[in-house]
Formats: sequence, C-alpha cells, structure tokens
Amino acid sequence: AFAQATLFALGVSPYITSSIVMQLLAVAIPALERLSRSEDGKKKINSITRYVTIAIALITSIGYYVYLNSMGAVLEKGFFYAVVIIACYCAGSSLVMWLAEKINEHGIGNGISLILFANIVSRFPTLVIEISNMIKNNILGGIIYTVFACLFMLFLLWFIIFITDSERRIPV
Repeated sequence: AFAQATLFALGVSPYITSSIVMQLLAVAIPALERLSRSEDGKKKINSITRYVTIAIALITSIGYYVYLNSMGAVLEKGFFYAVVIIACYCAGSSLVMWLAEKINEHGIGNGISLILFANIVSRFPTLVIEISNMIKNNILGGIIYTVFACLFMLFLLWFIIFITDSERRIPV
C-alpha cells in the first residue's frame, strides 16, 4: 500500500503500536494500572489508546510525506498539499482503527487480527499469478522457487503448531 501511496498505507501499525505502548505504560505507571482494573478504567484506557493512535499516525504520516517528497513522488508542492496528504494518511489509519473496534464490538472476533488476516489472504491471488508467471518464463527457476516456497510454508505451519502445542510442566 505504501509503494502505491494508498489511503490505507499506514494500515493497523499505529493502532498496534499505541496498544502496545498503553499496555506497557499500564504496567509502569501505577495510576494507569489502577485504571486498568475497573471496567470504566478500561474504557478510559481505550479512549487514550485512540488518541495515542492518532498521534502516532500523524507522526508517521509526516514521515511518509517527507519520504515521498524526497523521492519526487509528490507532484504538487506546497503547504496545502502536504496537509491533505498527511490528513488522508491519518484518516485511513483512523478508519482502520474504527473498523477494528466495530468488529470487536459486534463480537465477530478480534478486529485487528481479522484485518491483518484479510490483508494476508488478499495477497494470495497476486502470489499465485506471480508464481505462474515465473513458471511460464523460466520453468526450472519457477519450479524450484515454488517447491521451496511450499516447503517453507509447510515448515512454518509445523513450527507454529509445535510452538502452540508446546508446554512445559513445572512441578509445584
């Protein structure tokens, strides 16, 4: 998404980062730790997390704009264009955050995880097309790449299952 400078280029990164930051701060700051114990406090922490998400999205958006500008990808120069680009990146991140919270609210599942899963699954058709083009253009290299990729995915699946099912019993 960033390579094409799309609206959702920031994705869920600011939201995940702010969630992690707030969880770490809840351990480090006693006032936040007390807040996290009550239901109203959890709502307050979620509200603070939203504000931190916007702040992180704003900082990241400014960085992306500066990067795009330095690469010559921004055709129109000026303050107004910079504000529009930065605001669009922030709005995209806010929309993804809102969508994730709505998914959580309606009990479908963990919103961020579902959005990340949809992002990964959406890449499969492109991957299949790329692999088929590699096979068409260079039969040996494409086949070797395909076999290696399949073996790597199987190993990764086995490793995830192994770690998930692992347990160590500690005698008490």
